[in-house]
Amino acid sequence: MTDDQEASLAWDRVGRLMQQADNTYRLMSKRNLQTWGQVSSHLRKDKYSADDMAKDAVTVYTSAIKDMTQLWWMWTDSLRAESVAQELPTAFLLFELAKHARHRLPDPVRIDMDPEAVSDRKLPKYAEIALNGRTSVKPHDQQPGRTSRDGVAELHRCLVASRKSKSATYLLQTVHDKGSKHHSGLVPGVYDGVVYLSDPPLALANLRILVEGPPQDVDGEEDDRSSNGG
Repeated sequence: MTDDQEASLAWDRVGRLMQQADNTYRLMSKRNLQTWGQVSSHLRKDKYSADDMAKDAVTVYTSAIKDMTQLWWMWTDSLRAESVAQELPTAFLLFELAKHARHRLPDPVRIDMDPEAVSDRKLPKYAEIALNGRTSVKPHDQQPGRTSRDGVAELHRCLVASRKSKSATYLLQTVHDKGSKHHSGLVPGVYDGVVYLSDPPLALANLRILVEGPPQDVDGEEDDRSSNGG
């Protein structure tokens, strides 16, 4: 890389940082005005109760946390070059095997985004989930017709990634009957994929899923070898 190219790249980064800083401070200013407007409305009441004080404290604290988060993203994410691939978080889900071929449902997983994306783009309510994988159960132990394709289809019916209201967070969780903590029909195996948005096109997280199966029996030939000391 020549000196002119290095200088051009450096000024390009400065320009991106200045643009990001302008957007970040504009959003922070708007948020802080809304925050202090809410506090001011409580202070103008005839009686400022302890509940009002508690609510205002939470509001101010939440606003400060959001400001710090946006500043962090400004100083880290905005300095990356457009051509540099960015790391993605990995969401891991473990479906533990329970009784009667049912699986325990895992806890939801939060997927946090750059908060700047909320203001610059209209984010969809649901993110897309793409999956692939293979079963870990021997064909003769598997239910008739249960293949890796069936396993992927069952997981698609079981999982959803929805955006929390007016936030830069998607929640990856299971869809199941209300009050139930188990799911039937899953095909044991190892699956991987990605949680992403199609409009705007944006990858949110890598996805790793393990659906536990029954313990695998050791082949008879191997049993003979071990019993004979071989």
